[in-house]
Amino acid sequence: MSEITLEGVAKVIKSELEPINDRLSALEESSLNHTKALDSIGKDVKALLAAKVVSEYRLERIEHWAKKAGEKIGVELEF
Repeated sequence: MSEITLEGVAKVIKSELEPINDRLSALEESSLNHTKALDSIGKDVKALLAAKVVSEYRLERIEHWAKKAGEKIGVELEF
C-alpha cells in the first residue's frame, strides 16, 4: 500500500485545479475584452449625444433666423 504524503496530495490538487485555472484565465481575458468594448461603445454614445446637442442648437438658430427673415419679407414659416 502506498503512503499518502502531503506532497502527493498537493500534486493531485494542483493537477485537478489546473484546468479550472486555465478556464478562469480565459474568462478573465474575455471579460476584459468585453469591458473594453463596452467602454468604447459608451465613449461613442457620449460623443454622438454631444454632436446631437450641437446640431439641435444649430437647427434652432437656423429656424429662428428663418422665422425672422420670413417676417421681414412677409412669409409665414411653420416648423
